[in-house]
Amino acid sequence: AVLAELGFEVAALKYADTLKLAVNQFCNVRFPELPHEELKPMTTPWGDVTYREAYIAFSEWFAKRLWGENVFGRIIAREIEQDDGDFFDNDGTQSIVFIISDCGFEPEQHPVIDVVGDRNYALIQMYRDGYTYGGDSRSYVDPKRGTISAMFNNQDLEQLAVEVREIV
Repeated sequence: AVLAELGFEVAALKYADTLKLAVNQFCNVRFPELPHEELKPMTTPWGDVTYREAYIAFSEWFAKRLWGENVFGRIIAREIEQDDGDFFDNDGTQSIVFIISDCGFEPEQHPVIDVVGDRNYALIQMYRDGYTYGGDSRSYVDPKRGTISAMFNNQDLEQLAVEVREIV
């Protein structure tokens, strides 16, 4: 909402969306009644494996081995390119902000940076008391390109909006 107030068109993307759709399809979950986050601890219909374990296994043992470690970044980069490719207004200012909220592997970022350019890539790492990457295969990353900022999300939405404005 803050970025829209600042005049940006916002598009939300996730690296894991394609992965979760594929695993859910394989498990006959066509239109999940529960959000992906609520499915994660549940057991899949094909044995004593949770959806979280299945997502990680599909990613690490299949997709990345077959198509490379940056496959999910390439998928997102293609989505951005197909989003009409018109990221800038006539005066050269950026018109669309793509928010990718689940980056946790460095190789995923590089195809996205290649599409939007170093000067248009900002990584904002969110920290919040009580929240970690525990039980997840992801971690905080350093793209070595673009801009990196850290935000501590322990306050109300108004204060968070102030910090977002400062970074943007």
